[in-house]
Parts: sequence; C-alpha cells; structure tokens
Amino acid sequence: MYRCRHRRRLDAVPSRVRERRKGLGGGDQEHDRTGGNGVFTFTLTGTGVSATATITTTGTTVAGSGTATFAGLPQGTYTVTEGTNPDFVPVGATTCIAVATGAGATPCLPAFTNAAKGAIVVTKQVEGVTGSFTSLSPGTYTVTEVANSGFTAFGSTSCTAIVGAGQINTGCAFTDQANGQIVVTKQVQGGNGSFVFSLTPGGSSITLSGGAPGTTVNLTGSFTGLAPNTTYTVSESASAGFTAVGPTVCTTSFGPGGSATCAFTDQASGQIVVTKQVEGGSGSFTFSLTGNGTSGSLTLSGGSMGTTVTLTGSFTGLSPNTTYTVSESANAGFVPVGPTTCVTSFAPGGSATCAFTDQAKGQIVVTKQIQGGNGSFTFTLTGGGQSGSLTLSGGAPLVTVTLTGSFTGLPANNTYTVSETVPAGFTAVGPTVCVTSFGPGGSPTCSFTNQAIGSVVVTKNTTGGNGTFSFTLTGPGGVTMSATISTTGSTVAGSGTATFNGLAPGTYTVTEAANSDFVPVGLTTCTAVVAGPGSMAPCLPEFSNAHKGQIVVTKQVEGGSGSFTFSLSGTGSSITLSGGAAGTTVTLTGSFTGLAPNTYTVTEAANNDFTPFGPMSCIAIVGAGQINTSCAFTDQAKGQIVVTKQVEGGNGSFTFSLTPGGSSIILSGGAAGTTVTLTGSFTGLAP
Repeated sequence: MYRCRHRRRLDAVPSRVRERRKGLGGGDQEHDRTGGNGVFTFTLTGTGVSATATITTTGTTVAGSGTATFAGLPQGTYTVTEGTNPDFVPVGATTCIAVATGAGATPCLPAFTNAAKGAIVVTKQVEGVTGSFTSLSPGTYTVTEVANSGFTAFGSTSCTAIVGAGQINTGCAFTDQANGQIVVTKQVQGGNGSFVFSLTPGGSSITLSGGAPGTTVNLTGSFTGLAPNTTYTVSESASAGFTAVGPTVCTTSFGPGGSATCAFTDQASGQIVVTKQVEGGSGSFTFSLTGNGTSGSLTLSGGSMGTTVTLTGSFTGLSPNTTYTVSESANAGFVPVGPTTCVTSFAPGGSATCAFTDQAKGQIVVTKQIQGGNGSFTFTLTGGGQSGSLTLSGGAPLVTVTLTGSFTGLPANNTYTVSETVPAGFTAVGPTVCVTSFGPGGSPTCSFTNQAIGSVVVTKNTTGGNGTFSFTLTGPGGVTMSATISTTGSTVAGSGTATFNGLAPGTYTVTEAANSDFVPVGLTTCTAVVAGPGSMAPCLPEFSNAHKGQIVVTKQVEGGSGSFTFSLSGTGSSITLSGGAAGTTVTLTGSFTGLAPNTYTVTEAANNDFTPFGPMSCIAIVGAGQINTSCAFTDQAKGQIVVTKQVEGGNGSFTFSLTPGGSSIILSGGAAGTTVTLTGSFTGLAP
C-alpha cells in the first residue's frame, strides 16, 4: 500500500511526499500545497499495475496538505505521476518513485509540493473595462499592451508586476482613448475635378474626385484613426479648375471616439470666349479682363485683306457668379463696329461669349503728276468725320514727275473728298477735287495733274548803295504784273532778283520805273521769252543803277550877314545859303543832291555886300553814291568910311575922294554964323 500526501505552503518550501508501507504491496503518498487548497490527481504505474488517486488538500492559504494511498500492490518499483492542476504550479518534481518490498506502507519520495497560482489584474480604462492574467506562478512579470489601431494609448503601454503565490497584483492600469475621425465633405458645383485635403498634425492627405458640369455633387472622405483631444487643421489645396467658396482651411477637434466634420465648397471655374470678326485686313487685337479682383489680357491676331475672318480666344479659370468686363483696346489700323466693351457673367463651370467686330481702315492714295517744274502741292481730306492734309513736294523744270502720298487710317464705307490747292506757280490739268469711297481695308486712288507755269526772272544790280526798284511786266493776252527788288550788298555793289510767275508761253517786256535816288546805267527795259510749262526765262539785259551822289558846299561868312547863291553846272540847279553876323565868322553848309556820277562846277554868285576871299568856283567829281565835300567858299563882309564935315560960319559944298578905289563924295551945308556937322560915307569897301 502506498500513501500519497499533498501539502501546500505559502512560503513555497518544497512539499514532502511520503510512502509508508503498511503491508505487502502497500504505500503512502503525501502532498503538500501552499497558497491555497486544491484537488490533485495522481497516477501510479509499475509491475503491471496502473491506478489513480486524488488528494484534496486542507489547511489555510498559507499551507495545506493531504495524502492518498495506493493499496494491494505486489512487490516492485512504482512511479507516481502528478496530474496537472491549472490552478497550481509544481514546486519540485511531479513524479516520485517507491519500492514495495512487502507488507506495510512505503512513502513515495520526494513528496509533491504545489504553490497556488497568483493573478495580475489588468485594469484597462476603455471607459471602465478590466481584465486579469490568472494562474500565474510567483515571479516578476511585464505586462505590455499591444497597439490597437482603433485606439490611442494614454500613458505607458507597459507595466512591471511582482506576483507572489496566490497573489492578485492590481497595479497594472492602462488607458486608451478610442480614435476618432474627421469627415471631409466637398460640394462640387458645375464641374468634375480632384480635390486634395491635407491634415496637420499627421501629414496625411486624402483626395476626393467627382462632379459633373451643370450639377452640384457632394463628395465625402475621412481622416480616420485620429487621436482625440487634439486640434487638427484640414487644408484644401487649390484646384486649377475651381474656385473655393468659403474657407479652404478647417480647424477642429473631438473627444475619444468622436467624429468632426469639415465642409468645403468649390465652384468649377468658367471661361469667357472672345470672338473677334476682322473685316478687310490683318491685325493684332488686345482684350483686357477685369472683375472680382481678376485681371488679364488676351491678344488675337489674324485677318486678311479683302476677306472677313473670325478669331477666337478665351479667358479661362474664372470664378463664377461674378460680373466681368472685357474691353478691347483700340487698334490704329481698324475701326470698331459696335461696342468695344462686353459685360457678362456665368454660373459655375459656365461659359460666356463676348463678340467684337473691327473693320480694317483703308487709305486714299493721292498721285500727283507735275509737268515742267518744282513745287509743293497741298491736298485736304474731308468726309466720314475725318479731316486731314497732305503735302507732296517735287518736280523739276522741263520734265514730268509723279509724286505719291496717302491719307491712311480711314474708316471704311464712307464718302471722302480730296481737294487740291493749286500753288501759284502751277496750273491744274483736270479736276482739283476727287470724291471716292471704299470697303474695309480698301485703297482707292485720286489722281491730279499740274503744269508748272512759266516765269520771268529780273535781275537788278546797283553801285554806290542799295535801294528798292519797281518793275512792270507786260505780255501776251494783256498780262500786266509788277514786282519790286530791294537790292542787298555793299555800297560798292548790290543786287537782287524778282520773279514773275504764272506766265503762259510767250514774249514778255519788263520796264523799270525811275528811282529818284539812282541813275540808270544802261537800258530800263528788258525782254524775256517763256518757252513752255515750267520754263524760267531771264529778262535781258539785266538792269543796272548807280546811286546818285551829292556835293556839299561850305560857306564861311566873316563879319556880316548875307545870302549867298551857288549854281551847279549842267543841272541848272542852285542853292542859297544865308547867315552870318557882324563881328563874327559863321560857316554855312548846303548840298547839291541826287547827282549822277559826273564832273560838276559849283559857282558862287557875287554878293555886293561881301568880298570873296578865294575862288568863286569849284570843280567837283561825283562818283556813284559819293558825297563830295571839296567845294568851300569864304566871303568877308564889306566895310565903310564915315566922313564927318564940320562947317563953321557959312554954307558950302565939300568934295572927298577915296584911294584906292577912285570914288568920291560931296557933302554940302552950313549957315552963316553957325557951326554945322555934315556926314557922308564911302561904303562897300573891302576890308
């Protein structure tokens, strides 16, 4: 017989298993246990025997024990094996060996010892959830929380716990907060697109795609697995084909397991299609766009002379539900037909059209044929609200030259008048007015012809000074014209010319009028022949004049006052100089003017009251424009001798004679018994 004993002890001292033989084939088994009581199963094998037994320990949680006996065993060696108890941990071997030698109980050694398993209570705050690790052998444990994609750990995710025999350790507490999400809603108006949203913190992004022209579609996506109690920012990236309506950034947060929503709205951008009808020419046309803080420009180029071409371009990527203005810039070569400004708007994803029309401006080409001369020709344009002038210059004597110019930049479909102003030196051949019109980009021609009128050139030469001279031209058809020439130059030689223009072919005579300050040198008429259109004929011979000169006469009068006459030979002219005073010497001056170049004699007439002192004539040579001052005369006033005769006591005649001179005077008078004084004079005596 075998007896198995099972003991339990809290201090984990090894149990004793005893076998006591109580007779042949008997044995005892003892089982000790610590940490709590339990039921244990044992199996005995050996010598062809197999048997089982159980031990239920009794005692405290500190130590308990029990025994079991296998009886009736033949002699032999036996092995007892302890079955596993999930609530206990073996302390030592789980088998023992006993040798049955005869009657009596044989202990099976070593005795079995078990320690009750302990537990670690894991507290998990998922709003109050707990759990335990049970049946733990005494020892030090680490409890580690495995990440849960649906939660965010709040605090440490590992815990170190010491477990004694049968002990419950409650020191491992974990907290997780359920992850939340941010739902992104995207309203797409009027178009199809892809929209990217980024999340911070986190750095993740989602893309929502969809929408259709002419409709409004709501797209939805989520940022999931987000830690709660955090401030998140969802930002929408700009989409080239759309305009955000409202904020493009959403800042939000939520509690554990919560869900926040960020809503965004985009309107599909639209466009404005610009059509440009170009009539009659090629050009570049610039359009500017304004509205809603948007600006831009568009240039359309094309067209062809004589045709109508439609050009098309677009302002794209424009925000909808906004008023836009498209303005066409002026093109110098075109005239707008209709408005140059278009105001329009459109719904999300919409397209508006602005149409413009321009007609190419035309021109009027002016051709001018000039026959026989050189000149400047002025043309004026009127009509179609336009005005302008054009001057063409050129030509040459005796040849025909064609000049060309244009009035450009003229609006089409108008009636224009081009008028020529005929210059003085030409005669129009044909009309001087041209009326015309043209379509877009057109170019009509107005032709004019002028013949240069002939001319006669008169040349005037002077010596001795400059002057102004008058000339008269006569010729075929009763033509009479006049001109003046003011010569320029020095007193030695001067010259000038005058031209008689507008003369028909023929022979002309030019006559010079007299100039009181000049003397003609040669003929005072000339003849000129105008051969044809533009012919310039010199009038020959040339005219020459000498400026008249003068003789200045100086007269020195000594001792008296008188008038003195001087005559000039060859002219019949004379001058009289008057002046002087008794007891003084005075110089008088006079001139013979307007004298042709020549040799002259100036002669002084006798003055009975004066005696000449020096010659009474002077020879003076006068050149052209010369002043001769060489003629000087001197006269002395004659004196007198006064004779006084005192006659005493009688009457008588008394004769007095003067020498030199041979003259005499007689004084008569007196009376008896008185004294009388008689007076007489010898006068006109040279001093």
